[in-house]
Amino acid sequence: MTLAIACGCVLLAAGSAGAPPRWTALIDVSGACCYAVPPDWKIDAASESTNAMASSPDGRATSVVQWSSQATWPALVATLRSIVPATAVHEQSRRRFWIEYASAWPGVHHLAVIPANGGGCMLYVDVSEKADPRLHATATEIIRSLTALR
Repeated sequence: MTLAIACGCVLLAAGSAGAPPRWTALIDVSGACCYAVPPDWKIDAASESTNAMASSPDGRATSVVQWSSQATWPALVATLRSIVPATAVHEQSRRRFWIEYASAWPGVHHLAVIPANGGGCMLYVDVSEKADPRLHATATEIIRSLTALR
């Protein structure tokens, strides 16, 4: 996992992903998806066989990315729409599907997906109801950093 994070940092430094400077890049275990979090976020990379989870310093926001196999982009979006009912739609385009959805615990729950070869990159970002309002802006930046590597 350390190598994947280091490689991702090189990509971000080169400006190929939309993350602010010095953010930490995280790549899913398939090597297809990358996103970035602020440098002070904690990275839980418990195993090389699972995707690392990142959390804000106060623990009031978390994020994790995963690749999902699907034949086509429209099929992936249709599947997600059927199993994750949106409470708000932030974007639905050929480049990104981004919604908020209800969860068992209070707060704002984001699911952002972008197309990747043979499927899509799915990023979950959850922000507690007790989070500082600035953390919501950070969540948006994290979502905007989502990049398909293949």
